[in-house]
Amino acid sequence: MIRRGKTVAVLISVAFVSLMHMTVWFRDGRFPAFQPAGLVWLLGFVGTAYAAGYYYDKAEGRSRADLQRQTGAASFAEAQDKQEEFKLLGIQPDPVFLFDGNEPVYLNAAAEKWLASTRLASYRQLLQFIHPEDRKRLEGIAAPEPDQFRRMELRSLSPEGLEQESEWIFTCFLASGRLLQQVTIRGLFGQRRIRQELERSERSFNEILRHQQGIIFKYIGNAEGDFKCTLWTGELALKLGLPDERIIGRTLQEVFPPETAKSIRYYFHIAWEEERQVVFETSIASIPCLITLQPFGGEAEGREILGYCMDISERKETEAELTWTKEMLESFFNNTSDAICVTDLNGDTLHVNEAFMGLFGWSYEECIGKSVYLTVPADLQEEVQNFHEVVEFGGHISGYETRRIKRNGEEFDVSVTISPIRNNAGNAIAIASISRDITDNKRVEAALRRSEMKYRLIAENMTDIIGVLTPQGDIEYWSPSSRFLLGTEPEELMGQCVCLMIHQDDRSKLKKLLQDSIFSQAVEVVELRFRHSAGQWVVLEVSCRCIPDLELGEETNLLIVGRDITERKQAEEMLLKSEKLSVVGQLAAGVAHEIRNPLTSLKGFLQLLQQRTNENEFFFELMLSELDRINNIVSEFLVLSKPQITKMEPRNLVQVVRVVIAFLTSQALLNNVQIVTHVLTEDEVIVDCDENQLKQVFINLLKNAVESMTMGGTINVSLSHPVPGRVNVRFEDQGQGIPPERLQKLGEPFYTTKEKGTGLGLMVSFRIIQEHGGTVKVQSEVGIGTIFDVNLPVRVN
Repeated sequence: MIRRGKTVAVLISVAFVSLMHMTVWFRDGRFPAFQPAGLVWLLGFVGTAYAAGYYYDKAEGRSRADLQRQTGAASFAEAQDKQEEFKLLGIQPDPVFLFDGNEPVYLNAAAEKWLASTRLASYRQLLQFIHPEDRKRLEGIAAPEPDQFRRMELRSLSPEGLEQESEWIFTCFLASGRLLQQVTIRGLFGQRRIRQELERSERSFNEILRHQQGIIFKYIGNAEGDFKCTLWTGELALKLGLPDERIIGRTLQEVFPPETAKSIRYYFHIAWEEERQVVFETSIASIPCLITLQPFGGEAEGREILGYCMDISERKETEAELTWTKEMLESFFNNTSDAICVTDLNGDTLHVNEAFMGLFGWSYEECIGKSVYLTVPADLQEEVQNFHEVVEFGGHISGYETRRIKRNGEEFDVSVTISPIRNNAGNAIAIASISRDITDNKRVEAALRRSEMKYRLIAENMTDIIGVLTPQGDIEYWSPSSRFLLGTEPEELMGQCVCLMIHQDDRSKLKKLLQDSIFSQAVEVVELRFRHSAGQWVVLEVSCRCIPDLELGEETNLLIVGRDITERKQAEEMLLKSEKLSVVGQLAAGVAHEIRNPLTSLKGFLQLLQQRTNENEFFFELMLSELDRINNIVSEFLVLSKPQITKMEPRNLVQVVRVVIAFLTSQALLNNVQIVTHVLTEDEVIVDCDENQLKQVFINLLKNAVESMTMGGTINVSLSHPVPGRVNVRFEDQGQGIPPERLQKLGEPFYTTKEKGTGLGLMVSFRIIQEHGGTVKVQSEVGIGTIFDVNLPVRVN
């Protein structure tokens, strides 16, 4: 048998060459084998075939030897039988290894897959895949006897290093006189694992049955027509007060009341006899239940009924609610004052209510089946069509104001709401339109708009500030007049507390005003200082009263009205000053008259005494200078006591200022004060003035500046044109400064900041500048100095 490859190859080659020779013979009429070339051809084919067969037999011999060696067989036939057995091992899903001692003989496909890329060289290498602790336990156990096996649960280490529990089966058997060992590795899918999984699944299934909401039960019947329970489980059983230990093994009559048992038994007989599913409703322990019966089993004697009982209390309640809702909707539909029309998706009317017929004047029969355009003016029909398309695709039209037409042709205003009517799948199947007559509302709205426009015109064009506040003082409305009075935009103040705009000292008065207005109907009036956006304070006379909320009907808002009284306060101050000046003038006239007469006598007699003696010359001079000082004070009194005749003449203001500076420079130097001029132009600045009075004003201001600078320093004198037609002369010192509370009283008679001053110098200076059509502004900061700005009109050529 070993040489069958060479024999078969030679026979095939001879047959092939013979066929070729026969073909040539029939074609040429001569046999080519008798020719030298044909003979060479024949021998070449036979030799080649013989060589191929020789190498085939040699390879087959090696394969047979390998197979015998792997299987341990004495002959090739026995090796083929063993190979068939190995094929049976190869189809097993578990890894299987065959060892001859320590040498591996056979590995099935599952074993090769389990090893992955690892090449198994010996039995000991396979044992390396067992956990070290389990490997020690395995080494202490002897190998099984021939034709015996041993099962062990071992922790395996996969080639990837993963630990898993597995069952190792070691089997020994004799083959061709050799003892072979088979090792089979089973995972967690062994019989024990399967049983555990089945038990676990059964427990889970029973738990599911026991915890499901209804009751699953099973009854078996007999020939007498009785049904005995064999299964009863579920949450509803506990709710009904019928646990399984009370039901299992008993008949229907032994468990349920007679009437209930009779009713249930009737349906059991139907399912039993007709072998079909039966569904019915009944009440158990006052709980409505739905019971489903399903018979199974062939013979009537062994037939069982499997059933399910569920609590339908919620469904019954839902049905009751749906019935109530349906009745309510029908009542609403028929009794609402709004006109309701239901149309299909094509726009044909399906249903209308009484209000619709009353509003539009059409009867029910005249509306049903007619187009929705029956009540729509011709110019609005396209609009309605668009609305229906929007609603059909899921949109909603709410409170849209439009026009409709009555049967008599009269058009009127309506508010329309259009909504889809959907089925259970959520698809639109119809369209509901609700129309409300708003003719009267439109008329009232027009009247309200006219009224609101009037009041808004009044509020926005008043010079007084009108505001609406919450009880906490937050601004809800602020009139536009605040732009002119306070320099703020009303929108910026919305939501802010009004107290933030008021002087800190006046906030207590505001709080009291708001509280009194809430608890009293009387109108309170107070004066409050409001901050202007430019920084100054504006005095407002504020009145407040509580106003009702028209929607809630409660007095929850406060209305305040503020009037600017800054000019009035200034006028009052001017009047007060005028009254003071009048009193001072009257007093000055009397005092000056009474003082000048004795002064004249004293001065005359002092001069006579001075001429008669040459002694005590210093004292005479001192007394005469003091008498002159008294005379000057009296002269100032006379300025206040009677109007002065002011002779206005055009003069160069620059020259007047320079003369005054030159006059006081020496006195300033004696006090360590330097007078510095700024921007004194060479051009003439002509003003209409009384030169002596202007000099008197400038001298007073410079003297005050020098006297305030006890530690010396610099006085800056500047001249500028802030606006066309005006000239400003500024005197800026580095003195001690004037506190803010004293700054407001400058110019009042007999008020002075100097130790020996009379307070009449600044009063006279302010009066002179006022008579010249000018103004005096004072700025001062304690420790920094004081600035006097004298503003005069310039002569226009």
